[in-house]
Amino acid sequence: RCTLCNSSLNPSWAAGQGLYFTKAEKLSENLRYLRHIRRLDLSFRGPVVLPEWMNDIEIKRMTIRSTALTDEEKEQIKRRFPHTELKFSTTLLQGIER
Repeated sequence: RCTLCNSSLNPSWAAGQGLYFTKAEKLSENLRYLRHIRRLDLSFRGPVVLPEWMNDIEIKRMTIRSTALTDEEKEQIKRRFPHTELKFSTTLLQGIER
């Protein structure tokens, strides 16, 4: 299991591109030690859970993929991350088996 995102697959790391997590169930607290993230792409299997400590991370762009995200939840996320370019999608990322 990935220790950063608590998903069954390792995050995809591309130099300067960002962090991509597939099949995330919940984010690990190890992410809280990052102060700046250029791009964060999260694909949730179930409910979207963004811990409060994420408010302290400067995120330039964040994509949240979930088939279970309501319009009200999207608005709450927009209020929590006012300086982040947000994108919401119902298309989940497929993990790459290694």
